[in-house]
Amino acid sequence: MPQPLVSKHRRVLREAKAVAAPVVGNRRVYRLTAEPLPDVVYWVRPYHQMRARSFDRLAEALERKEDQ
Repeated sequence: MPQPLVSKHRRVLREAKAVAAPVVGNRRVYRLTAEPLPDVVYWVRPYHQMRARSFDRLAEALERKEDQ
């Protein structure tokens, strides 16, 4: 990945408060933060529920196949 693109992603993550980046010596050390997690969970929940139902149906189909 080109360095300018990496820098852009890091800046976006800092602005979203998804990472903390304290300066340590002559570099920044990036760490994930929990602050935006509720928003992420809210956004992901419908997709997770849809996938969970799909996996449940797949597990049921596989169990039926094993019973045959």
